[in-house]
Amino acid sequence: MAGIQTGMRGAEIGKNGVKTGAHIYRIGKRHIAFGLLWAKLPGVGRTGKEIRQLAEDHDANDYVSLKIGDRNVLIGLLPKAAVIDKGAKKSAALSAAGMLTAKLSNSISNALFAFRIKDRIAIIGFRNGMPLVGFDVVVAEKDVAGMVADFLKLLGEDAPSV
Repeated sequence: MAGIQTGMRGAEIGKNGVKTGAHIYRIGKRHIAFGLLWAKLPGVGRTGKEIRQLAEDHDANDYVSLKIGDRNVLIGLLPKAAVIDKGAKKSAALSAAGMLTAKLSNSISNALFAFRIKDRIAIIGFRNGMPLVGFDVVVAEKDVAGMVADFLKLLGEDAPSV
């Protein structure tokens, strides 16, 4: 599958040696997944078979797909090795990045969200209103400053001001 961009931060060790991973938490009545591996698939007409192959290649059995305009698809893969918090269910998990996209894609362009969940920080970055490949992560608090710096560096002149 040539031309696929995959953010592997959610796999094990990300950029700058920051330990990351997919996590599913029970928040209220919902089961929310953070730390998906995002892949941008160029072109139209991607088949379920191609997406399933991508999921298999990245040891994931669940995914969410988001359409980007009319020419690309963004796939969020939930790794089989996701950490599942007590009381959470993988089968009922919803992607936090996918939900933010559905609610905010018309109101945000470039943004970085951070959520404290127990002793970890979930970070979701957006570029042009879509989850940014490599910036749907769960990290230790000590790694947040580095993630923010990476995000701002990546966006360059397009970085949001605070």
